[in-house]
This record gives sequence, structure tokens and C-alpha cells, in this order.
Amino acid sequence: MAEITERSIVSPDNYAELIMMLKSNDEASSNMALTIMEQSDFDKSTVYILCILKETYKEVFEGNKARFEEIYPELHRNVTHKLSEEATNVATLSFRKVYEIAVARDIKEELEFMINAFSEELKKHLLDYGFDFLHYFDIKVIPKTKQNE
Repeated sequence: MAEITERSIVSPDNYAELIMMLKSNDEASSNMALTIMEQSDFDKSTVYILCILKETYKEVFEGNKARFEEIYPELHRNVTHKLSEEATNVATLSFRKVYEIAVARDIKEELEFMINAFSEELKKHLLDYGFDFLHYFDIKVIPKTKQNE
């Protein structure tokens, strides 16, 4: 009898680790991250996988597109299909487009992830620009809604 297994899900729990693995100088770690993403449930992992690819594409794939297309064909096919619906591709993908995909999907955890990631990135850039007093504040980004516009 065949064993039924659930596909893994890329989520906030493994997001940072997958990025570190992809950016690693160790090719085995990078390949493992891509294998995990390829074998994950793409529908449940879409927003996280797209964010990872956006964050790592230039560093990991730009000089070696065949690595993504030929070695990880299922992941490439899923990503290409999703982005063709959005009239974009991995090389031109923006976080704004990923956010729009998350909004359209309307899954609370994905939206919170995008907002929290933006908050952290904003804080990091402000600290880099010398706003070191931000250590005394919690920055919370609240998306506009029709009610609070």
C-alpha cells in the first residue's frame, strides 16, 4: 500500500532559514532550500515562496537561470504560471506585486507576514539612515482600509 504524505508548507517559521540556505556559499544547502520549496504545497506557500525568490533571485539565479528552470522544473512551472497571471516574471517581481497577490488571496497570516516584513525592513533602513532613537519605539504598519482612509 502506498504511503500518503502531506507536502510541506513554506511559512514564516522556515522563511528566514530558507533564505539563509539559498544565499549560502554551500551549494548543497542552497539546493536543499530549492528542493524544499519545490516539494512544498505551492498553493499554501505561494506568498512566502515568491518573497523568497524576490529577495534572493539576483544573488542566486540571475547568472544561472538554467539552475532554476531545469533542475527545479515543478517549482519553476508553478512560479511562472502564477506570475504569468500577474503579467510579471521572477526577474521583475516586486514586493508590491507579492503584496497584491496576498491581498487577493485574503489569507490573514500571509497579509500579517507581508506587513511585518515591511515594518522590519522599514525600521532597518531608518536605522541605517541614522534614526537610532527608533530602538525606543515599536513600529507598526497598519494598512489602509476603506473605513480609515
